[in-house]
Amino acid sequence: MLETLQKVGAYLFGFLFIFGMVGSTVLFVWDGRNNAYYRPDQDLDARIARLNLEGDLAIAVARFPQNKFAKIIYQREWSKTKTDNGPLLFPLDQLDGVFRTQAALILVDRGLLALDAPITQVLIALPEQFNGVTLAHLLSHSSGLAGSWQEGLEPVGTVGSAGRYAQANDQLVDQMIEAVSKQPAPNFIQENIVAELEMGCTEYREAEQRWYSCVEDVMNWELDLYRRNLIKLQTYLRAFKKVPLADGSLGRFALGWYPFEYGGFRVEEAPLDDGTNHSILRFSERAFSLVVLSNIPREELDARQIAREVGLIYMEREMPYPDRIDPRFPVLGERVGETQSAKNTERAATHGAE
Repeated sequence: MLETLQKVGAYLFGFLFIFGMVGSTVLFVWDGRNNAYYRPDQDLDARIARLNLEGDLAIAVARFPQNKFAKIIYQREWSKTKTDNGPLLFPLDQLDGVFRTQAALILVDRGLLALDAPITQVLIALPEQFNGVTLAHLLSHSSGLAGSWQEGLEPVGTVGSAGRYAQANDQLVDQMIEAVSKQPAPNFIQENIVAELEMGCTEYREAEQRWYSCVEDVMNWELDLYRRNLIKLQTYLRAFKKVPLADGSLGRFALGWYPFEYGGFRVEEAPLDDGTNHSILRFSERAFSLVVLSNIPREELDARQIAREVGLIYMEREMPYPDRIDPRFPVLGERVGETQSAKNTERAATHGAE
């Protein structure tokens, strides 16, 4: 009798175990089909597809998972004219300023340049009116200069005054790099940054006086900036601090970067002139970065706004104050599927009223 009860109990336990396994599997599959996991990459693909682009666009998103190696988690290119299988190349224009800034900081680490010393110690041919201008002023666009070397470098404001992006600052930094490295600035950048990081599609075209690159190279450069392989930690940390002005307040810019608040996060962006439609946007508190390259005119598609909206797609759930962002998606539009959901809700409400 006891043996019979033991067999019945074993059979019953086995039946319930198998029934439970099958039932849980069915429920898991059913739940997955009805509550699909949100995929920001698919959402972004669908939003970009609705834009019907009339030019070239490339986007890369990368992140440093905790205690893991950095990786690119999203990379896409859109082009109606590209015919080969190679990467899309874009003229970087003023985005090449991130290379220039890093080159200057490399020379600071080597003791050949100093951030807070007058630039006239290196560029001795400059007139006395530039005595108070430092490398930190140039990199933070607080030198009080405007225009370009060709147009003249007469100061338009006091040294250490709040300024705006000026090509004159970049040109003077190039001259300082050349003066201490004894070679043209593009050559120094090529040897000490591009070659060191094996940026295979990045090149300087002498005839155009322009840097060209692809989104993967620019993103890999950005990831290396996080790793600080080319500059020291102390220099890296100072590069992202806003530079104090002569009146004691903080300026708009850090050393070659524009820090601001977005959704409750501190982010940094490469400062650009109006003629350059690219963006590097860093959520440094979350080790999360975006690169957007475009040859579409900014008035038609603003790469900086695209970067912000892509950041919101990926980072909204982590943002302390996403409600501060308004409007949320002026370029990419609302999430695909939300429009139909809203229509269904409106239709249901209408039928209910009837």
